[in-house]
Amino acid sequence: MRQDINEKLAQINTSIEQTAQLQYHPAIKSELDTLSSNIKMYSDLLYQRNTHLFVLAQTENNIKWLHQDLIDELTPIRQEVEWQLTRMLPNAIITSTVNEVMTEFSLLQAITVKENELHQLVQEIIRQRKDRDIHNAFYFIGYKTEEVSKMSQNLSHYSSTSSYRQLLQELITLVEPGGVLEDQLVLDNDLRQRITRYQEKIQTQLAYQESLIQSMVEEEDASLNALNDKTREAIIISNFILFGMMIVTLFLSVMLSIYLVGQGIVKRLNMLSQDLYAVANNQHNATIQVTGNDEIGLLGDNLRHFCRQMQEMQQSNALNLINNTQASIITCDLHGNIESVNPSAQTLFDGVDRPTTKSLWELFNAAMQPRLQSLFSENSPLFHQRGCNLTVKQQTQDNNNLYLRLDFRLFQQGTQDKVIITMTDITEQENAARWLEKMVREKTHSLTGRNRQLKAEIEDRKRVEADLRATQDELIQAAKMAIVGQTMTSLAHELNQPLSAISTYVFTAKMALDRQRLEQLPASLDKIENLSSRMDGSLPA
Repeated sequence: MRQDINEKLAQINTSIEQTAQLQYHPAIKSELDTLSSNIKMYSDLLYQRNTHLFVLAQTENNIKWLHQDLIDELTPIRQEVEWQLTRMLPNAIITSTVNEVMTEFSLLQAITVKENELHQLVQEIIRQRKDRDIHNAFYFIGYKTEEVSKMSQNLSHYSSTSSYRQLLQELITLVEPGGVLEDQLVLDNDLRQRITRYQEKIQTQLAYQESLIQSMVEEEDASLNALNDKTREAIIISNFILFGMMIVTLFLSVMLSIYLVGQGIVKRLNMLSQDLYAVANNQHNATIQVTGNDEIGLLGDNLRHFCRQMQEMQQSNALNLINNTQASIITCDLHGNIESVNPSAQTLFDGVDRPTTKSLWELFNAAMQPRLQSLFSENSPLFHQRGCNLTVKQQTQDNNNLYLRLDFRLFQQGTQDKVIITMTDITEQENAARWLEKMVREKTHSLTGRNRQLKAEIEDRKRVEADLRATQDELIQAAKMAIVGQTMTSLAHELNQPLSAISTYVFTAKMALDRQRLEQLPASLDKIENLSSRMDGSLPA
C-alpha cells in the first residue's frame, strides 16, 4: 500500500509541476508537501498498528492457550480427588483426611469459577477496548487476580496442583494491572487515536487542495471557453468561404457535364455498368451490350472474353472434380440424358457401351427402369424437394447381385439446372442385413423352446422355495427364543451393577446422616437418582 501511495503522489507531483506557470501553483505545491509528510506519518502509524495488532493477537492466543491448559490440567486433579473420595467414603476411617480432600475439591471448584470469570472479563475488555477505559477495567481485573492468587496460595500444600498453580500464575502475570496485556491495549488505543487524527487532517488537506484545483480548473475553463468562441467565429467565416467556392465549383461542373460530355458516353457507361453488375453476380452467360471502337467498346470486348473464359473454366472444373473423385458420379440433364460418367461409375457398368449417349435408366435392369424414369417427371420428389434417393438391385455379367444406393441432387451449372447422381455400393451391407435377418429368425425359434423349458424349471423352484420358507420360519422361532434368553441375562447384569452402587451410596448417606454431615447428602442422592435414571433407560419399553 505504501508503494501505491508513493506512486500516486509521484503522479500528482508530476501533474503539479506541469502547472508551474499558473497562479495557484505555489499554494498547491505547499499543500502537496504537507500532505506527503502527513501521509508518510499515517502510513508509518498504520504499519506500527498492524505490527502491534499481530503482537496483541499473539498475547490473546497465549491467554486462550493458558486457559485451555488450566482446563486440561484440572481434569486429572478432579479425577484424583473423586477417586480418593470414592476410596475413603466406604471405609470412613480418617475423618480429617476426608475433610482435606473435600476442601481441596471445593477450592478447585471455586478457583475454576473465578478463573473462568477472569478469562471472560479479559476477553470482553479486549473486544470492547475501543469503547472502555482501559485503566479502570484493569483496576477491576486487579481485584479478580488478587482473589484468584489468594485461592491459589491455599492450594500450595497440595503437591498435585503445582502445575495448575504455575499455569495460573502465568495467566495472572499476563492480565494483571501494569502487565503485558494492559500495556498492549493502551498502546493500541493510542495508535488508533493518532491514526484517526491523521485521517481527519489528511481529509481536510485533500478538501482544501481540491478547492484550489477546482478554482484553477474554473479559471482555465473560462480561458478555454474564450478561445473556443474565437475559434468558432473563425470556423464560421471559413465555412462561408468554402460554401461559396463549392457553389462555384458545382456550377462549373454542371456546365462541363452539359456541354462537354455527350449523351452517348453516359448511356454507354450505364450499359457497361449494368453488364459489370451482371458478371459480378455470376451471370457469365449474360449478353454484353456495349460495342464500339473506342475505350468503352474495348472494355465491352474484354468483358465478353472474360465471360467465355469463366464458362469454360466452370465446365472444366466440374469435369475434373467429377473424374478425380473416388465416388461413383453421373451427371445428366433434367430429362435424364447422361452428360458425364466418371471412371469410378464406369466400373459398375462394364457391360454397357458408350454410356454417355444413353438415358440414365438404360444403364440398369429392365425391372428398375420405370422407377428411375418416373423420377424425371414433373411431379417427382426430385424437382419438388431438389433431391431424393433410391436403392436398386443390379445384376452383373457374373450373375451376381449388386445393390446400389442412388442419391439424386439438383445443382446449377451456369444458369441451367443439372442432376448429379452419387452411387454407393451397399452390397456388403445388404448381404449382412439379410444374413442377420436369417440369424434372428433361427435365434427366435431357439429362445422360444428355451423359454418353455425355463417355465417348467421355475415351477419346480417355487415348490422347493415354499418348503424352504416353512423350514426358515421354524428356525426363526428358535432364534427368537435364544435372543430372549440372552436379553434377560444382559438385563440382569445391567441391573446388578447400578443396584450395588445404589447400596454403596445409601450406606454413605447413612454414615453422613449419623455424623451430621448433611452437606454430603445431596451429592449421594443425586448419584442415586442418576443410577435410577440409568436403570430406567436400560429397561426395555
